[in-house]
This record gives sequence, structure tokens and C-alpha cells, in this order.
Amino acid sequence: MKTVIISSKYQIVIPKEIRNTIGLQVGAKLEVLTYGSRIELVPIYPMKKLKGPLRASILKLYVKRIDYEYRRLFMLVGIFRGHSCRG
Repeated sequence: MKTVIISSKYQIVIPKEIRNTIGLQVGAKLEVLTYGSRIELVPIYPMKKLKGPLRASILKLYVKRIDYEYRRLFMLVGIFRGHSCRG
């Protein structure tokens, strides 16, 4: 696990080892995801360029994010309707 420091402009530097491992280049786009107090940066690659395990792992991340958003949406809808979403 690597540690980074947030600058006064709220910027971070992604360590070179990590950039090289996942193939990040200057100008790459990253999706910023939050899960509670956790932050995840997920590279956005055109799906046509992805193959094998990398494609599968990115698809799993998107499925997790969609599931998270649906659960959050249903919880909010339940709150607004006055229902509890807990069993």
C-alpha cells in the first residue's frame, strides 16, 4: 500500500509504480468513486481496448457501483415516502 499527501490545492500524485502497473498516461481520465469514507480512482478505458482479466475487473467495478447507486436510490425513495428500507 502506498501513501500520498494531499497538497494545499487538494491534489495528489499517483506513485509511478502504480501508474506503470495500470498503464496510466498523461491526460488519462479517472472516475472518482466514494464508498463511505473511502475514495477510489478508476481509470476510464474505452471498452474496445480492454481484454482479459483487466476488462473483467473493470466491469465488476462498474457493476458494484451501479448496485451501490441503486441501493442508495431505493433508500432515498423509501425515506421520502416515509418507509423504512430495513427489514
